[in-house]
Amino acid sequence: MKSVLAIIIFSLFFSPLSAFARTWSDTYYFEQDYLSEIDIYPYDNTDAGERLVVALIGDGVQTDHIDYWSNVITGWNFIDATAEIKTYGSYDTAVAGIIAATRDVKGTIGITPKAEIMSLVVCDTSTCYEEYITDAIYYAVDNGADVIALTLGTVEGVMDYTDAYDDAIKYAYNNDVLIVAGIKPEVDSEGVEVPMSPGCNDVDGFNMVIGVGSVDDYENNDSACVDVLAPSADIFAAKVAQCARQEDCFERISGLPLAIGQTAGVGAFARYLKSYRSVMEIIDAFVSTADNGLLNGTTVVMTSLRVSMDEIEFDTINTGDIIAISGEHFNPRIKFKLVNSQSVISLNENVVVFTPELLQITIPENVPSGVYSIQIFNYFEHTDEFEIINLSDFEEEMDIESIETVSPSSDVEEIDLTQLAVTVFGETVERLAGYILLQVENHGEAWYLDASTMNRYYLKNGAAAYEVMRLLGLGITNEDLELIPTVIDKDEVLTVSDVCTQYPLANQVRGRILLQVEEKGEAWYVHPDNCYRIYIKDGDSAYEIMRYLSLGISNADLENLSE
Repeated sequence: MKSVLAIIIFSLFFSPLSAFARTWSDTYYFEQDYLSEIDIYPYDNTDAGERLVVALIGDGVQTDHIDYWSNVITGWNFIDATAEIKTYGSYDTAVAGIIAATRDVKGTIGITPKAEIMSLVVCDTSTCYEEYITDAIYYAVDNGADVIALTLGTVEGVMDYTDAYDDAIKYAYNNDVLIVAGIKPEVDSEGVEVPMSPGCNDVDGFNMVIGVGSVDDYENNDSACVDVLAPSADIFAAKVAQCARQEDCFERISGLPLAIGQTAGVGAFARYLKSYRSVMEIIDAFVSTADNGLLNGTTVVMTSLRVSMDEIEFDTINTGDIIAISGEHFNPRIKFKLVNSQSVISLNENVVVFTPELLQITIPENVPSGVYSIQIFNYFEHTDEFEIINLSDFEEEMDIESIETVSPSSDVEEIDLTQLAVTVFGETVERLAGYILLQVENHGEAWYLDASTMNRYYLKNGAAAYEVMRLLGLGITNEDLELIPTVIDKDEVLTVSDVCTQYPLANQVRGRILLQVEEKGEAWYVHPDNCYRIYIKDGDSAYEIMRYLSLGISNADLENLSE
């Protein structure tokens, strides 16, 4: 594979409102007028919120509601001391839809439609209980919540001030969990503001809670504890109901918990994009970007998302070439695409983010020849145009001999594998034979322990992985290869059961790299745990797959593998 090093710089920002105000298929999307009020819209990124948990602490979520049921995970009912969630009011059901309503043809659209909802019930029909609220915060943090919305529906989001919540709030803050709570300030007879909990419970002088007021309550939204304002009146949302008809599953509802839910949804989206390094940065973004106090969702999630890249230094590249991009604020959630007047080609599977300052993009082999630019989803800015040439249009079919003798590109430093190999011995080594080991105490350096020679090889990058693959590949016929079961992708290989005893040949070559000698030298890696083979398309694929399937190892244990 040819490697082309290219450096790109430009600044990318979220598109303005018009870029997001598009038509979606969900029935009641246009009833969700609060989205435009807080300037947040459903995004092109359909995975928004994936593997992110939002805990709703309040009156209980209707777990089987059609708008979001597939996103509900196990919670706890502190009122009845059971995992069976019961609804004591209507607010948490409405907020669950505001945050995590799935993107489909039914109902509404959530701000983060793949976020998981954890319902923690601390309120009955009469009040919310201080002890349960504290316990629920600890529970949420200890069970993987990324965002906590203290909706407290029965009391409309606020309670009399007490420092009883301080330790729990500090615990969440120190564990990098974002807390959102309501503010409905009152004044005493002398006109002095009376703080309310939990929104005013900022501990040790730090703003540890995003305090949310109602933009619709003009008399009671001026408070030192209020960080942002959001709509709370006449909000179209999910309704607690066992409804036979879709129209009976929704209602217009008012109350401060709805403003809390919108703010938590925006916070969840910012957390999903990993645009901030800490909760403190997220809270600062909410406060600094508010428009006359009003929550500005797009600006919140765009803050700190500027991506800087160097200018293009090439006019033409080939399919299969690697573009090395340096800059700032890269993360795996950013989605790249190739665009021209005829097509838009996703690059999601072709991007490897090494650090926030460095990533690689491999130009897919199936891209038609033409003039393209690279763009990031949800951004207008893009690179200068460059030409891509599809090599299959010009090159003859390559046979196995040419694969065996091909040398690295002159753009890539020549790799002396004999200098990377370290011979290791012993029973422990035999157990690790064929695995990829990741140095968790350093910078995640990857090593492949060859199952046949017991040498370990440093996988510095895609080029090194490609050299290792060529050097250590074991030739295999098509007939023999069919005797080894296969998986579709790297995710599946971690979910299948062990079949080593059922497939003797697979067991014999577990942990080895195989090359199809009767084809074009296609490479396969046989996972040492379960004996399934996974296709390695090229050097970058080898590097990505091997790192994904790696075992963490300490420096001391790695040194013990060396003589």
